Amino acid sequence: MAVRTAALLSVSFLLACVVSPGKSSVVENRTFSIPADGLTTLRIEAEAGWLEVVGDADSNEILVEAEFVGNTYGSEDVEQLLKGMKLTHKENGGVATIEARTESSSWNRNPRINLTVYAPSSLEVDINDSSGDLKVRNFDGALLLDDSSGDIVVESAGASVQVNDSSGDMLLTGVTGTLDVEDSSGNIDIRGAGDDVDIDDSSGDISVVDVRGSVRVADSSGDISVEDVSGDFEVTQDGGGRINYAGVQGTVSIPENKRK
Repeated sequence: MAVRTAALLSVSFLLACVVSPGKSSVVENRTFSIPADGLTTLRIEAEAGWLEVVGDADSNEILVEAEFVGNTYGSEDVEQLLKGMKLTHKENGGVATIEARTESSSWNRNPRINLTVYAPSSLEVDINDSSGDLKVRNFDGALLLDDSSGDIVVESAGASVQVNDSSGDMLLTGVTGTLDVEDSSGNIDIRGAGDDVDIDDSSGDISVVDVRGSVRVADSSGDISVEDVSGDFEVTQDGGGRINYAGVQGTVSIPENKRK
């Protein structure tokens, strides 16, 4: 992280050399860093664009790399597009907040701000993401993820994870603490949880493997597959899909017509 930081200016603005008329292009790159001394939480408010957040145990700062993307119609149009795209940050009370916004006047240009954020792995992470894929990995602090649209990937989470998702598939691996998922649409794939797993799902298939606690599922539509659970397995609501389970060491409580 120290080498990466030394090679970057604290804030840099680099216009793309080529802008494809009428096509989606990276029109600007920006990079900045935030000292992490005294911080306990990283909060990100993002609208359109993908977001990747990576924990680093050796880091003492938050490093943000941003791509400003949109449909342009010549180099003279870049400045107008950028006026409607805002990337800001602030620190208050131990919380660093990063906000990526796109104003409504620019929506016909399909503006997006893609973010890659590197941060100390000890921080708690609180993300509110409106649109675009989301990936979070290698954090020891608790994760709170609120996502409206796009796929979600979580890898190597050392504490509790809470996900509230409206649309998109979900892959969660290596969660040490409790895992609480509320999902409206999309498949859920959980591989490895060190504590209890609680899922409230409206639509999509659910697969849960290798849980060191209990699993509770409330499901409105879709198949449920659970394997290798050291605690109990309970389905409190079932929308009619298949329920498959194996290797459950505790009590199994599912609708009678779904029992083996």
